[in-house]
Amino acid sequence: MKDNFPERLNRRFSAFTEKMGLFSGLLFLLLSFFMAFETTSRHFGGPYTGFSDQIASLVMALGGTWSLSHALALDSHVYIDVLSAQYPKKVNALCRVLALITVGFMAVVLAFQAFNLAWASYEIGALVPQSMIDFPLALPQALTGVGFSMFAIQAFLMMLVGLVNLPEAGRAVHEVES
Repeated sequence: MKDNFPERLNRRFSAFTEKMGLFSGLLFLLLSFFMAFETTSRHFGGPYTGFSDQIASLVMALGGTWSLSHALALDSHVYIDVLSAQYPKKVNALCRVLALITVGFMAVVLAFQAFNLAWASYEIGALVPQSMIDFPLALPQALTGVGFSMFAIQAFLMMLVGLVNLPEAGRAVHEVES
């Protein structure tokens, strides 16, 4: 099978989303160390920042959405169809394309709503509620929108690759590349 443009583009984008996923994982790891220190220090009467909730919510907003596209690229998402093993390869390939269309549509809606909310928060000058620091609420909302946008782009590229390769789906099983 020859390497086509959508596959190359998908590989490059997947490499970028891999970096986003690693960054998200690193943020969660650093957050776990920070929260462990903060909790232990607070328990023993030591110093604490007082804004650990805000930091945790920022990391959750960014890390939770920025890793979605990488999970999709790795096929780490949930498959629900228990009968897919019984379907012919071409039907499975078509079902995969349809699933990517619906996932992509959902991601576009979520990205649009996140950016819409971020804009509304920016316009009124909203700050993160109950925060000890003045932090604009639009920033985590916009970062969430970026994560959902990358998720939508990843779904679109994978759908495009699936559509391009759909005619070949019913042919002989592809050999595993080494």
